[in-house]
Amino acid sequence: DRRAGDRLIRHASEVATGAAGPAVGPPSGSIIDFGRYSGWSLGQIRRRDPEFLEWLMRAPAGRVYRAEIEAMLRR
Repeated sequence: DRRAGDRLIRHASEVATGAAGPAVGPPSGSIIDFGRYSGWSLGQIRRRDPEFLEWLMRAPAGRVYRAEIEAMLRR
């Protein structure tokens, strides 16, 4: 498959990891595909670094996740 070398195409078995390393615990919620928590779900980030979610909620890149993050942080 000529696309195998394409960095933009990932196989389902591959897990993206950012600077935070591989995600810990079961995933819950949307998966982030950028930054230090790339490959982590919002729930995994919440367990490890809720302050990051507070920042992400205010950042332009997190706009799409805002309602989901607000609901998670209220729990």
